[in-house]
Amino acid sequence: MTQSETTNNTVVPTYDPETLKTLEKIVGAETTRLFIQQFIQSATEHLANLQQWVATGNANELRRKAHQFKGESLQLGAMQLGVLCEEMETLAQQGSLEKIPEILAQIEAEFAHFEATLKSGGQL
Repeated sequence: MTQSETTNNTVVPTYDPETLKTLEKIVGAETTRLFIQQFIQSATEHLANLQQWVATGNANELRRKAHQFKGESLQLGAMQLGVLCEEMETLAQQGSLEKIPEILAQIEAEFAHFEATLKSGGQL
């Protein structure tokens, strides 16, 4: 299990393979693979939207999209990505946007890491 750190130095796994195993038991291998592919495709859109709303300072849209991205990430076992999205969601909800660009950079890097982890593990 690969590990990353949040900005508060709490160690959270990048990927929890048990989450995908549980999902596979519920919906089957083919549907799980489809969910993963859809997540990877939609993540590109999420990241583009987050970049746009960071640039415009739109806290409400940042909060909304970070919340959605968090939920989708956690459903597929992207634990660290979910934690970072939750941090962005909380800061946006508080209207505290100073650290948001830094968190967005971490989200982008963590997504790339998660995608690479799935590819190396044969899930993608």
